[in-house]
Amino acid sequence: MTVRFGECVFDPETREFFRSGRPVHLPPKSFQLLELLLDRRPKAIAKEELLQLVWPGTFVAEGSLTRVIAELRDAIGDDAREPRLIRTIHGYGYAFQGSASTEARRPKAVSPVFKLIWGDREIALREGENVLGRDPMSLVWTSRACPATTRGFSWRGTTRPWKTSAAKTARTVAAGS
Repeated sequence: MTVRFGECVFDPETREFFRSGRPVHLPPKSFQLLELLLDRRPKAIAKEELLQLVWPGTFVAEGSLTRVIAELRDAIGDDAREPRLIRTIHGYGYAFQGSASTEARRPKAVSPVFKLIWGDREIALREGENVLGRDPMSLVWTSRACPATTRGFSWRGTTRPWKTSAAKTARTVAAGS
């Protein structure tokens, strides 16, 4: 099931988030927090409960929750001073207040699956050109130096079916920057 609100589409099953039709990278904690707020909308969730759910078994200061809420608001285009989507209940917690509709996911045509594994991250790549880097237009935005991106340059690659063996179903070919 996908959830559509404002100019955003949230799909917890595929772990994708789109704003204005473009994919937006949400850090894991922001993604989890948005999922909780949408699941319980329009009910308010206490800060203590959010801290326990998002950071289970870990002591985390309330400022961490405030920071993740700020990241989330930025990603969805909300403003803390004039909130349209995420409401702050001072002294208690947060609630999703925007209108949202839930839609069944449409089955996608079967296509090869391409993944880039980078450290502990697994990044799904779509067929065709994929851009990874510090450019906001990137499929994956990287905030730290990595072998694929240096000094503002991006890695640009093309995913194509590979048909030489059953073991190799796909490969990623670097197409240059």
